Amino acid sequence: MSIPITIGSILIALFLSVSSFAELNIDEKNLLNGERVTLQVEKQSKGIVILFLSVSCGCTESHLAHLEKLNEEYRQDFKFIGILANEEEDIGEAVSFFKKKNISFPIVRNEKIALDLNATKTPSVYVLDKKLQLLYSGGISNNVDFNKSNKLYLKEALSEITNNQPIKIKNQKVLGCSI
Repeated sequence: MSIPITIGSILIALFLSVSSFAELNIDEKNLLNGERVTLQVEKQSKGIVILFLSVSCGCTESHLAHLEKLNEEYRQDFKFIGILANEEEDIGEAVSFFKKKNISFPIVRNEKIALDLNATKTPSVYVLDKKLQLLYSGGISNNVDFNKSNKLYLKEALSEITNNQPIKIKNQKVLGCSI
């Protein structure tokens, strides 16, 4: 039995093999409160959770309460940063949307980081350690409607990292809307 090799599978393999993003940079204003947001983390922190989000994506909206809950649960170990990467989305609308959803992690506008990480859908997540080594990338759950999810990929990865366990699933398919 032969396994078909596609350009997409080659690109994914290359992407996963390049697991350091040392040149990655965020230095933006938080859209929700104007404070400066960078990739710097506290010494005790285990890393950064970069979330690509969209105000026009129902899948993003469906997952926001869960993401906020994870932010609260893992605040001591991870810095959560939401990225609004779709240049067509209105900043004012985004600010209003995320404030109505009571999002407490910073949201920044940055199209370049989506290109740097090869992010193509929302909501998608990249978990990096303090040295900007990729630990997990992909989907947040296994359903576009969070309430119908029975696998919580991001929560599992964060739990494994926090408990110093090997990450069982390092990459998972992203369900949602195109950036």
